[in-house]
Amino acid sequence: MGQSKESKAYDKILRENVGEFFLSISQKFMGFTIAQAEALPDELPTTLEREADFLRRVLTEDGQSFILHIEFQTQDSEEMIYRMQAYFALLQVRYKIPVRSFVIYIGAKPSQMRNQLAESETFRGFELISLRDLEAERFLASDIPEEIILALLGDFGPEETQEILRKIINRLKELSPDPLTLQKYIRQVLTLARLRNLQELTHKTLQHMALSYDVENDALYQKGLRQGEELGLKKGEELGLKKGEELGLKKGEERIRQTKIVGIQKALAQAKLQPKEIAELFEVSLEFVFDTRHDSGL
Repeated sequence: MGQSKESKAYDKILRENVGEFFLSISQKFMGFTIAQAEALPDELPTTLEREADFLRRVLTEDGQSFILHIEFQTQDSEEMIYRMQAYFALLQVRYKIPVRSFVIYIGAKPSQMRNQLAESETFRGFELISLRDLEAERFLASDIPEEIILALLGDFGPEETQEILRKIINRLKELSPDPLTLQKYIRQVLTLARLRNLQELTHKTLQHMALSYDVENDALYQKGLRQGEELGLKKGEELGLKKGEELGLKKGEERIRQTKIVGIQKALAQAKLQPKEIAELFEVSLEFVFDTRHDSGL
């Protein structure tokens, strides 16, 4: 089953930000300090180079039920142990019952291949870090904006919610080099606020702190939806509630588009960011940025 659009939005933010805060987080919460790190490709293979040779779901006479996996091997491969582990993991995910694995070697030379993993090579579980169990103040003490945003997902009492939001926003203002960067962080806060059902309170906090412009993209959508619903209710039989909602969505989306155009024009005029960076910041295509620049005569 694929991820929902909302889940993808959360993942996108965290995947974009993790490169900034993982060194700090590892030291604070994972129990080790990283001296050097090398980036690896994010995409992992979901299938092996070929199908398994033999798979059966079996039930033995003594009542055991499991997946029987057999591979026939002509080469004395050092990599076979890792391939079998990968098969094992995929079969567990798919069938969720025990797996018994066999390699039938048919090569001419005596086999030297390993058939057991070392303790350090064996997956026996993962270490769980639940952000909601970690004190929000520990994130707020950071000088890394991407880490400070995580305070919204940390541990704090209901009575502290608005104060935590204020602290997050103030710290982001202190650490943002320009208004466009601050706007990006505020948009991320608004998105992650949905995970804690704090959208409305976040909007209100931003407005009280004179940052309503920064949240306009998200707020206009909701405002447009409400206007559409109200229009639909007033016209009743003429349009109906559904028509009103559709109209509200269209109005909201158009206002969001216009707000993005204004922001992109300002970013282009400042000439501090490349078109690709502007496209990522405002979540539009590069073509949209170029069209805006052309229409503006910049």
